[in-house]
Amino acid sequence: MVTFPDNTLVADADTNVSIPVFQGEYNLILNSSVQKIVIPQVQESGQKEIVQAGYIDIQGTGQTDVTYFDTQGNQLAIKKTNVSGAEDNRLEVFPGTYIAVLNNTSASITVTAGKNESVITGSVQVSGQGSDNFFIYDLKGSYLGYSPLNSAFELFPETYKILYNASIEQVVEPGEAVNISLGSLVVSGAGNDKYFVIDTLGNEIASVNTDETLELFAGSYNVRLNNILKTVVIEPEKTSKLTSGVLTVQGSGEDDFYILDSLGVPVAGAKTNQELDLFGGTYTVSLNNSKTQALVITVQADALPSAEKRSVQKAADLSDPLTALKICSGEIIAELNEADMNQDGIIDLIDAVYGLQVISGISIPKTVLKAGALTITGQGIDFFEVYNSQDTFLVYKKTGRTLEFFAGDYIVKLNNSINYAEISQGQTVVLETGIVSIPKTGTDMYNVRDSQGNILKENIASGTNIELFPGNYIIEFNGTSKNAVIEAGRIWNWE
Repeated sequence: MVTFPDNTLVADADTNVSIPVFQGEYNLILNSSVQKIVIPQVQESGQKEIVQAGYIDIQGTGQTDVTYFDTQGNQLAIKKTNVSGAEDNRLEVFPGTYIAVLNNTSASITVTAGKNESVITGSVQVSGQGSDNFFIYDLKGSYLGYSPLNSAFELFPETYKILYNASIEQVVEPGEAVNISLGSLVVSGAGNDKYFVIDTLGNEIASVNTDETLELFAGSYNVRLNNILKTVVIEPEKTSKLTSGVLTVQGSGEDDFYILDSLGVPVAGAKTNQELDLFGGTYTVSLNNSKTQALVITVQADALPSAEKRSVQKAADLSDPLTALKICSGEIIAELNEADMNQDGIIDLIDAVYGLQVISGISIPKTVLKAGALTITGQGIDFFEVYNSQDTFLVYKKTGRTLEFFAGDYIVKLNNSINYAEISQGQTVVLETGIVSIPKTGTDMYNVRDSQGNILKENIASGTNIELFPGNYIIEFNGTSKNAVIEAGRIWNWE
């Protein structure tokens, strides 16, 4: 295209075609690149002024757009990368310096008259099993773009950060198709809890439920399950397996139990009857500060099968450990319901129209600790304290409350009156209480002693009731004392 200096069009033609003009100044425009030309006054008829252009040839997959700019930031053109050997997407421009932008990466290209400036791109592909995207950043942390797994992302040669759960640095060379294969990690379990993956810098990079799979770049990672760490090495195109078992404490579902580390600090917890997924090992379990040891066992990682589905026609086929049964007829699969079973829960397989779809495998081992319970009756007036058999304080609560403990012998104190509880698995021990009631008489105080005269509680304001375990006590009030027999569920009144 030829224009006057005021951009008025003179003529438009392809390259290598002559345009007749008078002497003067003109603009030559080629793919939005501009070159000024002056035709002198003294010129022989038919003389030609030849202006040579150059080419930019960015070779790649032929699938990705390249945007071209001049040094002032003006957009010139958008073309695809050129497949090697092709010329369809070459860009003709006048000599000068230009900027090519490919997937937010840029290259500065200097074009010389009559020469073809070729730039060869590279690409990155992350290969895996999922359908998620991987992300690309430059080394300054600027986001460049993303691509689905198993799809190539075209780039100018440089070093980049590739992010898929973890991040790695990757050099892309001219003409190189980098293919990064992911590995897989699975922590077998019951799906009760999430496991977290931590990179070598201590960053938490991903999390899923146990028995779900994560894809990761090859390398070493820490895996945290209920705040317990294990190290795993991920290899390309391989699955690394960690195993977990299940721990639960059977009880009322009201109290919390905790897993303690070697320093006695809780690292995980749940309500009784809830399940925790844990790596195999021996753990200290605390329930209202009563403690016991628990061995969590797991299945060997190499023994973990994939779910297997098959149809059977008779009970003799059902010898494997089963995790699910479904009735199937051809391609139709239905859940079992009561109508498929007799009153004893037996499924009739005589009718050969139906088979059974069996999902077989190895069930997750479960460690079950059984708690007992301690109930302190009362009206919630006072606090009782529970100690273990070594007289170590465990917990305190108001009367009228049930607490869960592991089996053992316990000491219970209520206003310094003492009782004892031998707690067994699955059993509830009930300790009853009685009440001492002293009438309100101004600011007078009263004291309580045991039957041997030892002070239990003193300077109690008159009119204030206190709770005690059944037994014989001495009550001191207004300079006198009385023997008091405290009975379960009864109120002893000063008269």
